[in-house]
Amino acid sequence: MPRSSYFAEQWYNAILWCSFTIYARLVWTRQLERENKVTENIIPPQQFLDRALGGCPVAVLIIDTNHNVTHWNTACEDLTGVPSDEAVGGPIPSRAFYIGKSRPLLANLVLEEREDEIHKLYAGKNLKPEKLSSGAFSAVDSLHLRGKPVMIHFLAAAIRDEQGNIIGAIETLQDITPQTNAENELRQRSTELLNSNIDLERKNVALQELMSVIQNERDRLGQTIQGNLHSVVLPMLAMLRQGLGQHHIRMIEQVELAINTITSPFVDRLTGTLAKLTPTEIRICWMIHQGRTTKEIAATEHIAPTTVSKHRRNIRAKLDITNTGSNLQSVLAQAVGQGKLPPGDPRQNLP
Repeated sequence: MPRSSYFAEQWYNAILWCSFTIYARLVWTRQLERENKVTENIIPPQQFLDRALGGCPVAVLIIDTNHNVTHWNTACEDLTGVPSDEAVGGPIPSRAFYIGKSRPLLANLVLEEREDEIHKLYAGKNLKPEKLSSGAFSAVDSLHLRGKPVMIHFLAAAIRDEQGNIIGAIETLQDITPQTNAENELRQRSTELLNSNIDLERKNVALQELMSVIQNERDRLGQTIQGNLHSVVLPMLAMLRQGLGQHHIRMIEQVELAINTITSPFVDRLTGTLAKLTPTEIRICWMIHQGRTTKEIAATEHIAPTTVSKHRRNIRAKLDITNTGSNLQSVLAQAVGQGKLPPGDPRQNLP
């Protein structure tokens, strides 16, 4: 419930407490009179009003048209530290509310309908007109009561007779220090949380920027290494192939294959996606991905075709596609994207 509605309800309950008690007493007294029953033991109305206000759990004070206090209940005594016998009969002891100051309270201003002064004195103090009673106002102020600072919610309204003439004013006072402290703490924690989220977001942005720089540097370094290998090393290997026997040519092809495998984006993606594969299986995957046959792979690796078939089965098992009928080359293409054979590979033009 919003603060204004909450305290309006508290004020209303206080007035309702008093009004209902007094009304019930009057109805009961009139009923006794109608039944010609003895009424000599009936409590006088003024005394009964004193008792009704005394039992009200909200601090209540009432003033007459001369601004003298007529009622100062027990809850008001407890709140202000001013006894009722010191307050009743004279002006409101404003010094009990404002240290070193003698100034009108909200009830004094409501009594004389001095709305301009109400807005002046209670500016910035959450001043609000209350709909429960015409000419009623509520406000919140920081006071020093009974030797300690407190936040007090005031609500004052004029008391009118049957003709609508103002005959007094009533004011309730509610200590809202615990609620105010809780709201301030909640507001502070919300601010701290918001600042933490902003700081975390900034750190995430900085981390993403750092990761982007690292990735760019990695890509640049990779491109430099790849360019050097393909522009310097591979041409030298191609020159060595001239005039060599088939056995040495295949050894050079193994070196070329290793270089192309290391520098291929296929391997970079494959090792991240399919990290369970061994280096030999990664080389075989690269050749399968390029469309090499089992015999071609066996010749390149200098192993038997049956061994290549065994590697194929192991790869399918690690990819969890055994007995699925899936094409291994297609699965590899999906796993790493449609890559092309790195430039400079000697088998680019093989059938």
